[in-house]
Amino acid sequence: NSFYGKINDKLYSQSIPNIGLAYLAAVVERDHNVCLIDTTFHINEYRKYIAEKIKNFKPDVVGFSAMTFNFKSSLEIAGFIRKHFVAPEIPFIWGGVHSTIVPESALAGPLVDAVCIGEGEVSFPAYLEAIGAGREPYGIEGIWFKNKENKIIKNSLRPFISDLDTLPFPAWDYFELDRYLKFSTIDPMFLTSRGCPFKCAFCASPGIHEKIPGKYYRVRSPVKVIEEVLDFKKKYSVEKFRHIYFSDETFGLNFNQFKGICEGFKQEDALRDVIWSCETRANVITQEWAKAAAGSGCALIHLGIESADEKIRNCIYGKDISDHDIGKAVRALDKCGIKYIFLMLVGSHLESRCSMKKNIELIKRLKPLSFRLYEYCPAPGTELYRLNRKNLPKGKCNENAVPEPVPVLPMRVYRLRFKILKLRFYLVNGYRRRGIFFLADSATAFMRSLRFTIRSARFSEGILYAGIYSLTRFLIEMVTDVFLARE
Repeated sequence: NSFYGKINDKLYSQSIPNIGLAYLAAVVERDHNVCLIDTTFHINEYRKYIAEKIKNFKPDVVGFSAMTFNFKSSLEIAGFIRKHFVAPEIPFIWGGVHSTIVPESALAGPLVDAVCIGEGEVSFPAYLEAIGAGREPYGIEGIWFKNKENKIIKNSLRPFISDLDTLPFPAWDYFELDRYLKFSTIDPMFLTSRGCPFKCAFCASPGIHEKIPGKYYRVRSPVKVIEEVLDFKKKYSVEKFRHIYFSDETFGLNFNQFKGICEGFKQEDALRDVIWSCETRANVITQEWAKAAAGSGCALIHLGIESADEKIRNCIYGKDISDHDIGKAVRALDKCGIKYIFLMLVGSHLESRCSMKKNIELIKRLKPLSFRLYEYCPAPGTELYRLNRKNLPKGKCNENAVPEPVPVLPMRVYRLRFKILKLRFYLVNGYRRRGIFFLADSATAFMRSLRFTIRSARFSEGILYAGIYSLTRFLIEMVTDVFLARE
């Protein structure tokens, strides 16, 4: 058997397990030994942790999953591994969004021997089989690599997997899942679909859709989804199974599948006490959709509003969502008792003080449970990257460079106003719903946040700095689990 080591670089990303790697590990483990290195809880001494894993496992192949935002830091880790622990003949293969969008740029570096373009559940095992047999991976769809003459070989691209039900359930045992599940801000993740048919200008999905052949948006059968949730709950016990998150790009888009999943939650006795949340679009939600969601345990929806300015939202960000769609979705959710969080994106070249004020006014008027504000960073493969490329600072138009926000406004004043507004929402909503018990809830949530920060060793400055960070994060970022657990 070929041995396969996987580095999941979490240095600059959210502390959530990578469901894509869990799927890949489930396929690879059928014929190979797998070691997945997740540094989430070892950031303070991640080099020592990686070194121990590599020494004990002795991989024949090392894989890296990286986005553009953490590609540079992943290369640093690769250099560390190559220099101290892995012989030059051991291939380094890269996957993830960055390698799919800009494979030529990724392969340009000396620490990238091959890239897996698109979904890896078929391509990667075929690559491992070739390496294990001592062959170069000529003819393997979805794999581009450097041959012995250091020439880049571009095999044809593999179409998207048409039947998602043929895939095994994610192999979560390779993660320190018990540690993840101890913290209430982290939910078990499930996918009911892959891909997205929409063409948002800030998202890499349209670029992936254009590059890879085959149908991009595909759904799993409701039966398989419910079966996976039941399997997860049984395996990891009821005590740790607080609520779940459907991490689809646009959950519930296929209404027939969505209704089947909702019916499954209602019919299975073991799932009737499970609450769930998801992210979707405002123009997907109807009164019937909201009613079905509420009846099956939905407590929270993340809505990608992006901007209160309809021109920016549609003409720049390409959302194709009207103000009427947003209002209709909010009214449907309010009527069914489902809370919602707004996801806002700022930083387009049409952004102005007026549009920023519209964002604030929209939040005050529609009163979401909370909201998240993101500054747009032009990532390769997106339409806005192409439009903004000529305006990027010198040296930042390299496709392997870490994307940075486009400097269009003095953001500090508005960021502060948004933070004050978020704190106000948190305090008002908390007191209205829990009264004096809100203080106990707040203390509990703060201790959970502090415990997670310290145990994950996110900052080397020590416990005092971790405590300050945890308190700030708790006050500014809405801790929704406190409320969800009492729905």
